[in-house]
Amino acid sequence: MILLPLLLFWHLKEHRLFPKLTIVCFSLALFCGYGFAPQRSATELIVFSVGQGDAMLLRDPDGKTVLIDGGGLYSEHFDVGERLLAPALGYLGVHKLDNVLLTHDHPDHRKGLLHILKYFPVGEFWSSQDPATLDSRLRDQLRSRQIPVRVLSAGWSELQWSRYGKLQLFVNPTADANKNDSSLVLYYREAEQGVLLTGDIEAKGTEALLAAGIPGPVSLLKLPHHGSRYSRTEMLLEQLVPSVCVVSCGYQNRYRFPARQVREILQAGKVPLYRTDLHGTIKLSRNSEGTDNWRIETWQDGLFR
Repeated sequence: MILLPLLLFWHLKEHRLFPKLTIVCFSLALFCGYGFAPQRSATELIVFSVGQGDAMLLRDPDGKTVLIDGGGLYSEHFDVGERLLAPALGYLGVHKLDNVLLTHDHPDHRKGLLHILKYFPVGEFWSSQDPATLDSRLRDQLRSRQIPVRVLSAGWSELQWSRYGKLQLFVNPTADANKNDSSLVLYYREAEQGVLLTGDIEAKGTEALLAAGIPGPVSLLKLPHHGSRYSRTEMLLEQLVPSVCVVSCGYQNRYRFPARQVREILQAGKVPLYRTDLHGTIKLSRNSEGTDNWRIETWQDGLFR
């Protein structure tokens, strides 16, 4: 629409209708650009339904993105990144990623990222591990695409990500060979609302996280390790008092996640729990009108199931 008047300028510049044509074309261009572009007024956390694994997208109102993990268990013949995650990102209008975060190098968090790193432009890759120690296929993909890698140091680190809030990452300084307890934990805060994404930390990881201190309030908590009973979730709930919890787990998974004990604690505290195995993909949008409320949408069919 914008180019049309420019292309016709020399042929129609003397025509009496040319000014009107120019106004119409520019008006249509503005309408199309505004009317059909995705409009967001709040930060969103999207928890993708990827079976027994984790994959989440944090996106601010400007469209800045962090993809946290990529799922990946199913089988060697089903690529979660290609079949589930990439179509979901495309549906949401995400064609590039500012940052990709790997909480820890386990297949149910890593495998789906291989396809994403290959086909999506990525600004920077975040990890708590030295790239040399990562899975060889992941390492090769990062090298071939020349994606910058940032290795986070122990404790809390604040990263400049969004102009709307503060994003901080935590690396357990006391972690041993247990990769779950070495999970990179993400905390993001806007005003009085905070999001805490805990990877697969277990008891020692939870204790180290609480000992280091959470940087601010938490109204939205992603249950650690898919809702395992060994992650001392009760300690997180008692100290943080979130208004809503989410968990990513596979339908009728053999681990019986989320654990009955964890569900009972949440029910006793009247904390709503949203689960990808029952609700499909979950989108949580920050409610700027309150201090602890989230607008929640779920997809139980179609692309996100």
